[in-house]
Amino acid sequence: MSVKLDVFGQQPLLRIYTQLVFCYPEWKPIESGFIVSRLIDGISKLKKVAPWVGGRIFDENGVAKVTESGNSHILTIKDLRKDTTYPDFTELQRDDFPFKWLDEKVLCPRMTIPGTQNEVNKNAECPFLIQLTVIKGGYLLSFVGEHALMDMGGQFELMEVFSKLCNGEVLTAADQLKLQLNKSCMPIYNDKRILPEESNVIRENNGQIGGDFSCSWRYFKFSRSSLLQLKKVCMQELVSGFVSTDDCLSALIWRSVLKARKQRQGESQIVYFYRAVDIRPFLGFEKNQMGVFVNMALSHSSIGEVLSSKLGTLATNLRAKLARDSIIRNSMITATKIHRAKDKNAVNITPDLDSSLDIQISSWSKFKCFDLDFGMELGNPVAVRRPQFITLEGLIYFMPKTLDGSVIVGLCLRNDDFDKIMLDDSFMQYCKVIG
Repeated sequence: MSVKLDVFGQQPLLRIYTQLVFCYPEWKPIESGFIVSRLIDGISKLKKVAPWVGGRIFDENGVAKVTESGNSHILTIKDLRKDTTYPDFTELQRDDFPFKWLDEKVLCPRMTIPGTQNEVNKNAECPFLIQLTVIKGGYLLSFVGEHALMDMGGQFELMEVFSKLCNGEVLTAADQLKLQLNKSCMPIYNDKRILPEESNVIRENNGQIGGDFSCSWRYFKFSRSSLLQLKKVCMQELVSGFVSTDDCLSALIWRSVLKARKQRQGESQIVYFYRAVDIRPFLGFEKNQMGVFVNMALSHSSIGEVLSSKLGTLATNLRAKLARDSIIRNSMITATKIHRAKDKNAVNITPDLDSSLDIQISSWSKFKCFDLDFGMELGNPVAVRRPQFITLEGLIYFMPKTLDGSVIVGLCLRNDDFDKIMLDDSFMQYCKVIG
């Protein structure tokens, strides 16, 4: 038996993996075999209530589907306790879990983008995979979800249910319901209306020729007190209305990145800000609906306009792009285009993206990942991170908010731009570098 993926899941560009690693110290003596048995038991129970987690993604006449069987190997175990090249947990925690020690090649069974990083097993598309990496003094538990089947909202719900099962809890009817794949629930325009064409804007890139194009991933930590101060500054600059902490943090990052790029691009350069938006609440779906329900909210301006704006103004402008009617209309247009297209590659939710000019932000700060222990009897994780994968300039992630209210932000930028950002007091006053 197979199930057709919903409309947004039909995008070939989403046939990638979303990874998240939970970091647990071994604060008491515990056998790794006990932890493995808990995970195996949880997987067995999960496959009974959601058989598709043990299936495979495949194409049938150009339509993406998932089977309910075909992948029995969900869990991978890797023991690095005798690997002298990998740090122990104490060192990882002392350095605050930087990207350099959390590489997908080490911690994940599949690469984010299949076939990269010399990946061999690039053709087997599994919905959900787990890797337990045992290191001296702790455990690194990685979850890998097929993005065409679930966004982070869906992946969090799956991980939350899995944690309950590992703890021996009995699932409620609501728990079981949210794991069901409800095909064709994304609304589309069923009439023959003419939809707006892709803009295909050709922007002149004013960037200087040459220079250092090398990029890297780096984490920055924004403490709860810094975020409160940042929001206070933004609120003081508002004439009226509401902005969220995510709005304020997004505004700060956009302005700081453009400040670093200004010398190379010039103030007249037009730039785009792509922000991933969970459209479930806009469309009246349950917040835990499984599937892909993310679209992009787009803002654009010149570099000079962004740099001359107050943070409160920028945050307000970003918030304005989340207007309900606009999100619904744009999402339905995108879904209808995907549904109608014979070649799904022809539809792109970021059609005009230029990574040297623009940034894309995905925020996972609302997901309560630090509440999940997966029955391992190790307590709460002390860190949750997205592992390092290939560099994609301008891509930014907000990690799940920590128990003390901090937000870790992962940025991929040119090294030259990082050098400038770390000398920018207007940015660095709110954060510290993890790396």
